[in-house]
Amino acid sequence: MNITVSPSALKGTVKAPPAKSAGHRAIIAAALAQGVSVIKNAGYSEDILATISATKALGAEIKRDGDDLIVTGCNPALNKADTVDCGESGSSLRFLIPLFATAAKRTKFVGAGRLLKRPQGEYKNIFTSQNLAFEQSDEQLIIQGAITSGEYVLNGDVSSQFITGLLFALPLLKGDSSIKIVGVFESKSYVLLTIDI
Repeated sequence: MNITVSPSALKGTVKAPPAKSAGHRAIIAAALAQGVSVIKNAGYSEDILATISATKALGAEIKRDGDDLIVTGCNPALNKADTVDCGESGSSLRFLIPLFATAAKRTKFVGAGRLLKRPQGEYKNIFTSQNLAFEQSDEQLIIQGAITSGEYVLNGDVSSQFITGLLFALPLLKGDSSIKIVGVFESKSYVLLTIDI
């Protein structure tokens, strides 16, 4: 097959569509940062809107300015939310569970579609090992109690979303923590994306 490429007279700029994976992480990172952050070209998919809503429940102030988001950071341990709606976004739910668990209070997560049917075994194991409440049904997920620093062991063949959630939350706790990945680390690139945000 022969292909000929010729210069075009077209000129201009194209705004690349935002990646949801980066968007979720940028919003949460900005919510945890001190002061005000601006996220350019945030994108407003249903999943991103769910993260914005849930992060507001965490205590962050978020305002839309066209395609951009203006985010004022918060201290998650001071959140007063009783119920957090994550829509149908598994990323929102898994990223934020540990952050809401930095406060020693009861929090109920709700959602739509099959969200609450998605497995959360990695978190359930962590909460159970720390004698914290973790109750999941098809309609809601309830946590109660504050997670503590220490060593966290997670399987490498499960969703990177669990690791990402802990990466956001553990630095906020008193004392040092480590995350040990056992087995094949299948979603390493998404964890590195979190670290690089």
